[in-house]
Amino acid sequence: MYIFRLIIVLALLSFDLSSNKYVILAPKTSTEVADIDPCLLGTWRVDIPSMSIALDRPVSGSILVTFETSPVNEITASFDVTITRRPPQSATKRRVHSGSLSATMEIIDPDNHLKKFKLIRLELGEENSHKRYKADGDWVDIENSTEEFFRNTTFVYSDCSASMLIGMYAIKLNKEP
Repeated sequence: MYIFRLIIVLALLSFDLSSNKYVILAPKTSTEVADIDPCLLGTWRVDIPSMSIALDRPVSGSILVTFETSPVNEITASFDVTITRRPPQSATKRRVHSGSLSATMEIIDPDNHLKKFKLIRLELGEENSHKRYKADGDWVDIENSTEEFFRNTTFVYSDCSASMLIGMYAIKLNKEP
């Protein structure tokens, strides 16, 4: 019994525990090692005015994003947002997204000061609604194209601090208390 404990202690002593990143082993069904920027951890509220400026169109509503280490690099988000087309006189032409998602963040090698990730194992909540409204009031279900957007987009962020980060080049996210 003591030999078994000694082997475990020696094995633990050989690990470098000085890393400044959290390393989490993935589920046993996978050989991947997860690694998430500790600065991201927590819940962030998207600053809608900066999103409106970045998209160059009116945006209203709210988006809340949470980054967790467990399950492996988990991202959850809830959203209820309306994106209206420009020019303002076409305010009846809009996209409305409401619902939630959960996914795993897959880290991509950074370029310059930008850090990148993609969403894998994406699941949209059952309550999701993604619609594009036309000027005449008719609407088109755009859930499939929205899901493809989430699956194929490379998300970037920079300037991460304890209270704010910049996502997708210009969109501010504020840390929730």
